[in-house]
Amino acid sequence: MPLPSTPAADPPAPSEAPHVLDAPEAGGRAIRGAVLRTAGFAAGSLLALVSAPLLIRYLGVVDFGRYTTVVSLIALVGGLTEAGLGPVGVREYAVLEGAARDRFMRNLLGLRLALTTGGVAAATAFAVIAGYDDELVLGTVVAGAGLLVQASAFTLTIPLGAELRLGRQVAAELVGQVAFVALVVALVVGAATLVPFLAAPIVSYGLMLVVTARLVAGMVARRPAFEVRSWGGVLRDTLPVGLAMAVHSLYLRVVILIMSIVAAPFATGLFATSFRVTEVLLVIPVMLVGTMFPVVARAAHTDEARLAYASERILRTSLVAGVLLAGATAFGAGVAIDIVAGDEAAGAVPVLRIQSAILLLAFVSATLGTVLLSLRHHRALVVSSAIAFAVTLVLGLALVGTSGAQGGAIATVLGEISLVVAQWVALRRAAPGMRLPLSGLPRVVAAGGIAAGAAALAPVPDAAATAIFVVVYVGLAFALRAVPSEIVTALRRRR
Repeated sequence: MPLPSTPAADPPAPSEAPHVLDAPEAGGRAIRGAVLRTAGFAAGSLLALVSAPLLIRYLGVVDFGRYTTVVSLIALVGGLTEAGLGPVGVREYAVLEGAARDRFMRNLLGLRLALTTGGVAAATAFAVIAGYDDELVLGTVVAGAGLLVQASAFTLTIPLGAELRLGRQVAAELVGQVAFVALVVALVVGAATLVPFLAAPIVSYGLMLVVTARLVAGMVARRPAFEVRSWGGVLRDTLPVGLAMAVHSLYLRVVILIMSIVAAPFATGLFATSFRVTEVLLVIPVMLVGTMFPVVARAAHTDEARLAYASERILRTSLVAGVLLAGATAFGAGVAIDIVAGDEAAGAVPVLRIQSAILLLAFVSATLGTVLLSLRHHRALVVSSAIAFAVTLVLGLALVGTSGAQGGAIATVLGEISLVVAQWVALRRAAPGMRLPLSGLPRVVAAGGIAAGAAALAPVPDAAATAIFVVVYVGLAFALRAVPSEIVTALRRRR
């Protein structure tokens, strides 16, 4: 028996332990995490269906408009001050280790708080200059405080996502959402005024922050650092990513601005109604592909062969999921529009059917963008988004005037196609040795085509046609082995 002091008896040093993202089971954990995140998204959507109608009915049209004004202003601040910090934070957490990672994360939190504080101050100044009344100015301040808490909570979830502890991440997010709904109900029962509703996120995100801080204990330092000199390096990475995200968000909305000038108000309303449905569903590809981001980022740092393999598998899965979401939306467009806006907006149904193609394209663009971000090709992300913006703008101006809302929908789809093409070209140039074969594409096309034909030919209402498409497509996708084997294996495992 060896002595305790011999190497045979010593435990492996922490640095010798395999990284969680390098383990063979990392892909399976990410896949199962994607399922959990989808379930969390569905649960959050159901909670929103509870709180939103209650809030609207209680506040009334005027006060809900005031509430939305402040929430939109603070949401704008949140989007601008996030500036790509989240994706870059996940990437750096996945590739850094030890003291370097702790220092990066502490400064990331400090930078996020500093940017958010400045943004909230600017929003408050805007509220004063714009002539908001005292209640809305105060509401801006308290909603801004909620944004600060939210930024802290979301930054602390980075280790959970990067280490694929996605069940814990979903649980922490749901805690905040449940708390918000409970607060809305309590405030309605208590006959609260407008400002307490704007202050509710302080409590709900505060609870999420406490839960998250406990979940990441021992994983990362939880105190912010304000080493201003080190922020420059972080910003050099995050600003291009943030710019690409901002341009991407803008080009999807530029058609609405064009229509507000060129088209009739009713046509603009139809397009806006359709886009609202699409906007909600666009969260799904970003969320699901984003779940795999830590694995891809780690592979880009340590193993090019694994990066190519993982990217190809994610792209195949994205095609399968994209066809499912796009097809279900196209066949279910009538049901979705009826729920959202009623019979008055029936003209939005064909618009939504056109825009459903964006959901498939969004899966592909999210995958290609994830690989480019992992390879640190930030400029390519900005250029690709700029090309999509230019294409959408030009086509929007050309088509809206002649084809109204449907012309606007066509412009957004072609803009998304241009984004995918630009990203594909950029990736081929950035990594000429990496190939993304699409051997599974014919199987996906076959499954989607047969399912679409079965649903279109069935003399049934839209809801039933949607169900037929989903059932037939999913069955054929598995039967034809269009779904990567890793997905099937991961879903069969209990843990």
